[in-house]
Amino acid sequence: MTVDRDRAVEEVGTAAPRLRPDLSVRFQHQGPEGMYVIEDPLRHRYFRVGRREFRFISLLDGQTTIAQARSLLARVGGQESLDSGELEAILSWLATNDLVASEGGTGGLALASRDRPRGLSRIETGLSSILWTRIPLVNPDRFLDAAVPALRPFLGRVFLVVWLGVVLTGAYLVMSSWDRFLASGEGLLGPWNWGYLFLVWAGLKALHELAHGVVTKHYGGTVPEIGVILVYLSPIGYVDASSSWTFASRWQRIHVALAGMGMELFIAGLAAILWSRTEVGLARTLCYDAIVVASLATVLANANPLMRFDGYFVLADLLGYPNLYTRAHRYLAHLAKRFLLGVRRISPVGSIPARFLLVAYAVLSLAYRLLLFGTLAAAALALYPGIGIVFAVATVLVWVVLPFARFLRYLVLGRGAERPQILRFLLVCGATALLAIWTLPPLGYAEKLVAPVVVVQGEEEIVRAYAPGFVSRIEVEPGARVEPGARVALLENRELETELAGLAIDIAVSRRRLAGYEAEGAIAAVQVERETLAALAKRQAAKRAEVETLELRSRLGGTVVTRRLGDRLGTYLSSGEELLRVVRDEGKCLRGALEEGTLDRMRVGPGREVEVWMETDPGRTFAARTISVGSRASRDPPHPALLRPSGGPLEVTLTESGRQELVSGHFEIEISIPQGRAEELREGERGWFRVRGEEIPLVEIGRREVAAWLRARVWEFLRRGGG
Repeated sequence: MTVDRDRAVEEVGTAAPRLRPDLSVRFQHQGPEGMYVIEDPLRHRYFRVGRREFRFISLLDGQTTIAQARSLLARVGGQESLDSGELEAILSWLATNDLVASEGGTGGLALASRDRPRGLSRIETGLSSILWTRIPLVNPDRFLDAAVPALRPFLGRVFLVVWLGVVLTGAYLVMSSWDRFLASGEGLLGPWNWGYLFLVWAGLKALHELAHGVVTKHYGGTVPEIGVILVYLSPIGYVDASSSWTFASRWQRIHVALAGMGMELFIAGLAAILWSRTEVGLARTLCYDAIVVASLATVLANANPLMRFDGYFVLADLLGYPNLYTRAHRYLAHLAKRFLLGVRRISPVGSIPARFLLVAYAVLSLAYRLLLFGTLAAAALALYPGIGIVFAVATVLVWVVLPFARFLRYLVLGRGAERPQILRFLLVCGATALLAIWTLPPLGYAEKLVAPVVVVQGEEEIVRAYAPGFVSRIEVEPGARVEPGARVALLENRELETELAGLAIDIAVSRRRLAGYEAEGAIAAVQVERETLAALAKRQAAKRAEVETLELRSRLGGTVVTRRLGDRLGTYLSSGEELLRVVRDEGKCLRGALEEGTLDRMRVGPGREVEVWMETDPGRTFAARTISVGSRASRDPPHPALLRPSGGPLEVTLTESGRQELVSGHFEIEISIPQGRAEELREGERGWFRVRGEEIPLVEIGRREVAAWLRARVWEFLRRGGG
């Protein structure tokens, strides 16, 4: 690569820009090469540049031309030299951020990027402003100056011990009451909780950003700006803590990056402690919202190093690679140019471990960003029917169309002295495609249908009270196994017991009278008394049998399925009233509901193998087979336990007569239970079954989805036009 062949440098070679004299530059021993931090005191901005880039920037003294500066670096050779693409990027960056003095011939910097696709850049800038917009709010520097002295006790090692205690205690309380914690979240996304969620989120984000600012000020930095970034109309707080880049200690920089997450986790710990000590009400709801928002936001967003949030800066400092994202993607582009396009360039990375690290990070972060923004675009399309289409189109343009257009331009026209080999590119891509087709199976997707089931019983016994009485003892628990004829409960009826005792006395008196009549020889009286005694004995036997029914017994051997039996203790049961139910283990099956429209698509019929798991043990699955499938869809509830009011997943509505019915039609399905599992399952226990559909190529799935989406949009357009 020679200077006289570089058209871009020839056009700006006579320009001699000069760095602004008020800029402050500091070197930091970070990573294998170190880095330079440039401070712009007029705009309170900070920039990080690598050693290679700064070598060139430091030569811009107002007397040395750009061509001379590049020639000096080329003489050094090796990794110190810059190719035309890197040179243009540096010059454009200097001009964009106003880092050169106006008398130094800044017009040449604009010429340096003339060959770049300026139209595409303007389009990308405009589209990016639709997807994310930065809105500065206030300058918190003075407020933080006043607040930091009072908050310093919260920044030392003593408070770190307190922080650990609160966070670990909160985590223990939540994990030890995990079932109750999950049950508390049933209404988390309910409309009535939206306002509380927003207030909790706003408060947590404000404290998160202020924590960054406080720690930055604690170490001597400045915080000139705090504001909001709208990402697909969703607000995300930010604070300008870039002055922390000037801190010599990387542990101070890491402390700044971790401050926001630490604040949220501390609040989550406090909220968990309060949640465990409060009853149902507003305070408990706010605590639950704070736990979920603080913990999930910290783990899923801020701690994720694949986006430029807090976790990214922590990882970059730990690895010693400032500007990790930029360097990784620049190195990935270098590899693509070298091996795919045949452009010979000097590797900007020396060590082999660093090369593997940068490639891995570049691939992972790129894949994650594509997935994230694709998901955000799909969510915007669903949440905002009108402007959501704009977001979706802008996302495709920014992440697919414009990069592809920029690549095609580079492939055909090159840049400076770089001339991609188009034939090599076509051959490599063709060979890779043929190799993939030959060695890899066709990519497809098999739809997996998941539907709810409940354990039902073919034969059951309802244990009722034959004689009325108060429940004095319950001798079984829900889920307990009972043998045939076993006593399950005992009733108390003092009136019956008194009547039985009275009959015993009457019989004794009758027997004494009978003995007296026989001694007197009163034959007629003896005959009458014997009839009276027989009647009393008959009444006594009947009354004794009635008293014996106060012992409630199970005729069948099986499992007690009635819940909350303890609540019946001491209550009064009238004659014929149900106390509990016992079901036989033999004959158990699973009854489920398949949503209308899935039966034919998934080809579910009798004898189809399915995978089942129960809510009480979701990690343990077992194989089963379908017994029967309903012939037509119905809105009749298949079982009360599957309905939403009972905690099930199926939504119901009330008819005019007050009867519950499903919101949509479902096919009733019955599934067998393998031997050995029937005894473990209780009637009314809920679970899920999964069936795998036919594998369909991804191309066909994409075609179907696009066609369905287009049909829906065209129909909506015609419907609105017709209206």
